[in-house]
Amino acid sequence: VSASKVLQETCNYIRSLHKEVEDLSDRLFQLLATIDADGAEAAIIRSLLMWEVTFEEKELVVVEQLFATNVEKYLSLK
Repeated sequence: VSASKVLQETCNYIRSLHKEVEDLSDRLFQLLATIDADGAEAAIIRSLLMWEVTFEEKELVVVEQLFATNVEKYLSLK
């Protein structure tokens, strides 16, 4: 399997995960609008929404690392 195919599959997987996280985030915001904003449930939902931000930051790091690794491999072949 070529490096570009692995990178493409990885990017596709990350995109699908990102879509799932966005969908769950939307559902959490809808749920948050229907409950007591100061309650324990709201605190849990807010922590889950913060997890989404962390996920997106880590996703960017993974893509950058994959890109850098593949560039290094390509340059070493020249």
